Amino acid sequence: VARRREDYFNYSFSFGRFIVLGIVTLICLLGAFVPFIMQNQPRVHMEQILARLFPFGRGLVHDYWAANVWALYLFTSRAASFLLRKAPIQSGLRQKIESYAIIPFPEPDPSTVAFCLLIGLIPCIISAWK
Repeated sequence: VARRREDYFNYSFSFGRFIVLGIVTLICLLGAFVPFIMQNQPRVHMEQILARLFPFGRGLVHDYWAANVWALYLFTSRAASFLLRKAPIQSGLRQKIESYAIIPFPEPDPSTVAFCLLIGLIPCIISAWK
């Protein structure tokens, strides 16, 4: 029996199916970490995995992060720094500007980046939930 196109979009949200989907997803996710959890020092292994998955220690503008907002942030910082060095500004004013450490821009800490990421994902999450 052929189904009509409209039938595919007439499903309602089922909390039970949502919970089953979450449990299956967690089992699959945790299954990949079982060999590391079974080792002598599971905390050390898990910290190493997290450090490799989220390389904040190398800075946010690393090669892996290059195609995002932080690359534009770094470019703007470098351009502003270059323009400040080339601009004909009096030395006293230049020292004041450099003492405030505005240029180059400060590197954001990981919690700020995580917050910006979550705020940026909210429209996508809302759209996907509908």
